Amino acid sequence: MDRTLSVNQLINIRKSILEAISNLSDDDLLKIPNGFKNNTLWNLGHIIAVQQSLHYMLSGLEMQISKDFLKSFRKGSSPNEWGEIPNIAEVKKLFIELPEILLNDINSNKFIKYRPYKSETNLIISNIDEALLFNLFHEGIHCGIILSQIKFLD
Repeated sequence: MDRTLSVNQLINIRKSILEAISNLSDDDLLKIPNGFKNNTLWNLGHIIAVQQSLHYMLSGLEMQISKDFLKSFRKGSSPNEWGEIPNIAEVKKLFIELPEILLNDINSNKFIKYRPYKSETNLIISNIDEALLFNLFHEGIHCGIILSQIKFLD
């Protein structure tokens, strides 16, 4: 498998999402549209948290996000639980920068071990290659959610 190709796809997905939200105000990013459980900012942070967990945590490597960040955006969390609003600029910065760090770490062969993981969709992720592919699937799901949320903001 071409890991570089997978990470480049990830970079392109992230750029597309940032382009889609480029005209949203901070207030728009924080609104939870009717019919949704979370806001667009949560989806951005969740994408980051899952990517870091799938690639770094399950590989036994240090994640590039804090435990507080992970807690705010992990599966099952909600903006309604936030004590304070996460820094929007920081979330956007991490959103675009972390795939570049991942690409460098892939090219440096940092991903050697991997703890298998069973997803909510019952897929078994056994190694970093499978994690890279599954992450693209996951980000695609949340890209669709974000695009739907944008439509409901008007």
